[in-house]
Amino acid sequence: MRILLTGPTGQIGSELRRALPALGEVIAVDRAQMDLTDPKGIRKMMRSIGPDLVVNAAGYTDVDCAEREEELAHRINATAPGILAQEASRLGSAIIHYSTDYVFNGRATSPYTPKDEPDPINAYGRTKLAGEKAVSASGCASLIIRTSWVYGLRGSNFLS
Repeated sequence: MRILLTGPTGQIGSELRRALPALGEVIAVDRAQMDLTDPKGIRKMMRSIGPDLVVNAAGYTDVDCAEREEELAHRINATAPGILAQEASRLGSAIIHYSTDYVFNGRATSPYTPKDEPDPINAYGRTKLAGEKAVSASGCASLIIRTSWVYGLRGSNFLS
């Protein structure tokens, strides 16, 4: 199995880069190899690799800066996942897309479930929700994972 991993230097992606080889050949591409703001470049990379599975762990994750750079965050968090999913569908591949609990407003008094209605209150949440919708609309086999409180030994996070 050929697995395309985006965001291999991030907190989630770096851990996936270590774990995914047990499932097949991993082609890990960072922003220097595939610019997520370049739709033509994304399509070209997808077609040249021909993955069986796309694992999209890349994203614009600076919540505060997304308020000032919402267009850029949207291109990375919404447009790019949509293109990855469209290309995956064209290739007969599947996609695993990492999202966030920021798609919710944070006012729940119990844990969120997949059936809860998203209601993002900031640019980051809006762009990530748009990415989820784009992946779902592509028609390809997909799994969307909403994370919260990501931390690890690498990167900038609340633990460090």
